[in-house]
Amino acid sequence: MTSFDTHATITMSVYFHATQQEMEDMGDDFVLAPACGTRAVQSTAGSQAQLWSPKGALLATTEQVCWFKQFRAQAVGTREPLLGLAG
Repeated sequence: MTSFDTHATITMSVYFHATQQEMEDMGDDFVLAPACGTRAVQSTAGSQAQLWSPKGALLATTEQVCWFKQFRAQAVGTREPLLGLAG
């Protein structure tokens, strides 16, 4: 059987903590971007992340809430209906 999912961002906020000069000083250097999932329940999932410079300065933080729905496609030649697996 094949499964597929549908998802969309409900809310997304980005908070910049660095000054414009600090951002420009980054140039094309790398950033560290640790992220974690906060909760997944009733077809929604949350996440938080931070962006850090190589020198250890906090550049930005972000939070996102997403909606998702996963389905399993109907098996060919069976009477099994489409089944929503989440939410």
